[in-house]
Amino acid sequence: MKEGVGKLVDVIAWHPFYGADPESPQFRNYTNDVKDIKKLAESYGFRGEYHANEYTWSAPYPAGNRPAVSELVKAKYVARLTLTHVGLDVASFFNRTWQDQGVNLDNTLFRNAFSADPINPLQPQPAYYVMRTLSTVLENTTPTQIDAEFSNREKGFETVGLKLKNGDLLLAIWIPGRASDDSSDVTTDIIFPHTQFQQATGIDVLNGSEQVLRSSKSKGKSILKGMLIKDYPIVLKLHGASK
Repeated sequence: MKEGVGKLVDVIAWHPFYGADPESPQFRNYTNDVKDIKKLAESYGFRGEYHANEYTWSAPYPAGNRPAVSELVKAKYVARLTLTHVGLDVASFFNRTWQDQGVNLDNTLFRNAFSADPINPLQPQPAYYVMRTLSTVLENTTPTQIDAEFSNREKGFETVGLKLKNGDLLLAIWIPGRASDDSSDVTTDIIFPHTQFQQATGIDVLNGSEQVLRSSKSKGKSILKGMLIKDYPIVLKLHGASK
């Protein structure tokens, strides 16, 4: 970069994580680390794209040689990191869409069969459906700042703000840390001090369901009461939003 290469490069890419523990310092610092990388690169004249072009969590059956999680937890982590990358304006790619054999790795969004099988059925894992839903929900989005306050201050929440071309806003929210198959929801009111909207819709990225939400206003602030936040992203779509 110091020698002037930054102006000649189209893409800066890296492989972020392979079965990372969400409690690890590396994972917790990832967002700030990427921001620092972008700031440094752009200070040297880089104006290209950023790609996180290989990451994975593994749910191998019957066993594997990487830290393993369940298929459901894998899907939750995939949803979190995908949204994190979109919020950072970084293109991201799961390690592989599918793979033949290689049962011990599970670098795939499809369920592996046994290596001795002449044909792999390749049934989709939950992570596949999460990626399919997010590909629809996040189409034509760009990162934006959305100020949100939470009445429940016992838990820290991760958030990602996005804007659609038509002006609608998306706010993804989840509980950070290690996920589990049967985690408990956390209840909180969500207050938007600077954002007004006509209607709010909640999108569950794990199963693709949508629900219109009841909102209210108090002292010029928009409020969603009694929201259930999970250990995977719930996306709030704010229709007709204005700041």
